[in-house]
Amino acid sequence: MIRKTKKVTINGAGLIGPYLGILLRRRGFDVEVLEKRSDIRKITAEVGRSINLVLTSRGINALKKINRWEEVKKITMPVSGRMMHSTSGELTYQPYGGEGDVNYSISRTELNRFMISEAEKLGVKFLFSTDVKQIDETKNLLILKNEKGEEVSHEFEVLIGADGAGSVVRKKILKLQNVEDKVEWLGVSYKELFMPTNADGSEQIDKESLHIWPRGKHMLMALPNLDSSFTMTLYLPEKDSEVNFDQLKTPESVEEYFKTYHPDSIPLMPNYLEDFGQNKTSKLGTVRCSSWSHNGKMGIIGDAAHAIVPFFGQGTNSGLEGCVVFDEIFDRYDSWNDLFNGFFDSYKSNADAIAKMAEENYIEMSEKVGDEKFLLRKRLESFLHEKFPKKFLNRYMMVTYSNIPYSLVYKIGMKQTEFLNSLKIDKTSDFEKIDLKTVESFLDQEILPLIKV
Repeated sequence: MIRKTKKVTINGAGLIGPYLGILLRRRGFDVEVLEKRSDIRKITAEVGRSINLVLTSRGINALKKINRWEEVKKITMPVSGRMMHSTSGELTYQPYGGEGDVNYSISRTELNRFMISEAEKLGVKFLFSTDVKQIDETKNLLILKNEKGEEVSHEFEVLIGADGAGSVVRKKILKLQNVEDKVEWLGVSYKELFMPTNADGSEQIDKESLHIWPRGKHMLMALPNLDSSFTMTLYLPEKDSEVNFDQLKTPESVEEYFKTYHPDSIPLMPNYLEDFGQNKTSKLGTVRCSSWSHNGKMGIIGDAAHAIVPFFGQGTNSGLEGCVVFDEIFDRYDSWNDLFNGFFDSYKSNADAIAKMAEENYIEMSEKVGDEKFLLRKRLESFLHEKFPKKFLNRYMMVTYSNIPYSLVYKIGMKQTEFLNSLKIDKTSDFEKIDLKTVESFLDQEILPLIKV
């Protein structure tokens, strides 16, 4: 029974574990968070060396729920659009949404440090350098390996895995249910690079933009840091492509790749060859999981339940939103089993929808952003948003600047795409020929009723 539970154990002290710990602590539970890594607050990391996150409406809403958004906002960089870099060095700016619509770039490390400290202030207990090696659900026992290499038994009442895409809690849940645990790999990996500031500390490129060097099946991306440097991320297929990571094994091959595809980035990254050689290559994949709990003793949340690829900037946002949903439905249930099942029923369809949209957005960012037909469609969407600012939002706007459920966003996006295709717009001058009464009628009859459901 939920009301009889005194302690909740969370595995994973990334962003989701501490955040969920805060919510549960506010409900009166004793909360402990286990983390196999050492305390990230005691590690000195170079600025820009940790992949940046993008906070949007859903993550901001979650931080407002615990009254921490204004503090977090101080360590973010607002980003208002995409800046596209062609191979010739030509720049093209694409605003994200309407006036005032911005995303917030933030260091994962800094946000993680902040969240752990805030959770500790409320009494959440952290056990760092503590690796879960075994889970005995029959005895409610964990076998933990501590920093001394010793294995010790540890009792739990309720165990929640917030331990990322490689979650040991998820693997245990699925094993008990005879379900295969698998990650759907995208076939694309990434490597982080770094762009420093100018000698005077100023930014080398526009720091209010997300910069993209789209090259078909591969791309380079840059997000601003608080000190005006940029975290650079190179995305490449792993193999079976004209250009892939397997081909870039020597400094000469890396240099040739950048000279061919991203020549204007080379002067911006004086140590890119060293960074490429030293920084690890990481795979990207999606977790689609048929069960998020087992018998009311174990559950999973965030990336452990629904990890996605990063091309919509929604991994952290969806994870935090999931915690909000978990907390909002909490009082409906009398048992952990019913709560976990209720959470699955409430959020699984949204997790699946954003996973699909994130995969689709990789194609958009790497291939379509330079395509004339795609750019025309974006201009059309902006035109209609200007005419009907409260009625027409494209899919990106709905995902990023609203809290409309992801599953509903996907459904609305499909309907709008079908309608926009029916307008048969071939050039910008065709916009003035659009019957705006027909557009408004479509929005009033087909879209607004869905949003109000």
